[in-house]
Amino acid sequence: VRPETKIKLKNHFWHPKKVLIHLNGTPGSAQALEPALQILAKVHAEITLLHIPGQDEKPAEEGALTAPYYQDYQQYEWPSWSQEFCKRFFEILKEENNNDENITLTLSVSQGEPADEIIKCAKNIDADFIAIAWHGKLGPLHAQVLKKIIIHTPCPIMLVRIR
Repeated sequence: VRPETKIKLKNHFWHPKKVLIHLNGTPGSAQALEPALQILAKVHAEITLLHIPGQDEKPAEEGALTAPYYQDYQQYEWPSWSQEFCKRFFEILKEENNNDENITLTLSVSQGEPADEIIKCAKNIDADFIAIAWHGKLGPLHAQVLKKIIIHTPCPIMLVRIR
């Protein structure tokens, strides 16, 4: 949490209600976000999942789910892709709680530079909290997207290291 970040308190406690989770569609990042999901299910948070597919990129790891490349009938492809994306994500959540009624989920897909899109989405939804899976490196040549998000984000961030 940056010192100038304004945190909304309710009865002297912080309860994140609007949360942004950047999920790149890989099993590793979904697994890493388990701690954040455990917390968010307990506070009945509204979660916006943000997926920013890479342009012409191969999946980062086996089992990744990237955005569909539609030809003619996107009205059929996007809903089924969205259901599959959330189903894969929610398996982790259901294992922990066996109850998904505490969650309000919105899936958003964006295109562009990831840091800019995450910051823009956080501002648009008035996020109280952002959860991001992270590879654990902050050296000079690493985590350029994450560093930009840390500098410009309007709210606290939880970094969860990918195993």
